[in-house]
Amino acid sequence: MGRGDFVLSDRMDPKSSQFQRIQLRRSEVLFKQGSRGSNFYVIEDGLIELQFDGRTRRLLKPGEFFGEIAPLAHLPRTATATALASTKLLEYSSDQLQTLLEENPLMADRIFSKFHGRLLQHSFKKERNIIFANDSIFENFLTHFRPRFFPKDETLCEEGDFNRNLYFIRKGSVSVIKSGEVLAKAEAGHFLGEVSAVYAVPRTATLKTLEPMEVLECSGSTATKILDEFHLFRKHLMKLALMRMKA
Repeated sequence: MGRGDFVLSDRMDPKSSQFQRIQLRRSEVLFKQGSRGSNFYVIEDGLIELQFDGRTRRLLKPGEFFGEIAPLAHLPRTATATALASTKLLEYSSDQLQTLLEENPLMADRIFSKFHGRLLQHSFKKERNIIFANDSIFENFLTHFRPRFFPKDETLCEEGDFNRNLYFIRKGSVSVIKSGEVLAKAEAGHFLGEVSAVYAVPRTATLKTLEPMEVLECSGSTATKILDEFHLFRKHLMKLALMRMKA
């Protein structure tokens, strides 16, 4: 495979039962926007075009993946996927995807990072209002988040606080500070506050903006409901929380 988001590992042997290989002809449509589906795909060779409302949205090359929104968020397909050349794909069922996420933490981080960004891009209009779709699960997941804006040098939360809100960074970045020491920098596409949200413990670090920030925020009680409903999402946050607690 060429360069991309996804890298074949020893666990992804060609004879593995964790995925199926499928072949698409040039101009063959894999799935259409609005259709139901639960499979996840990795491009092994070829080229895939994603169209949204009839317009070309993204061209994907070998090593890139797509289709994660449907199985992870239980939504209809958000785009139409068409092969622009003879294309080979690795196809994962929802169960096989769950196994992949559980057994490959690095790949899970990459998949969830893309999933977060792609899902939330679809959830906002130009005015950044949440789009209320007919799908009840879509509403349950997204409408609990509210957009918030923070100026530079603003403190989102202090170490030791009992605030359990969960944040997703859409734009900007923050410093993660523990005992007065800057431990890390978190940027767009990352969740914050998962330790407190998942384990109901005081904040383990102070979060301070490095620049003007746009985030999505949901309350601790709402985050608990979301984590109970979206099991793969919950497992990802639990793993992330454990890694940060051990750091």
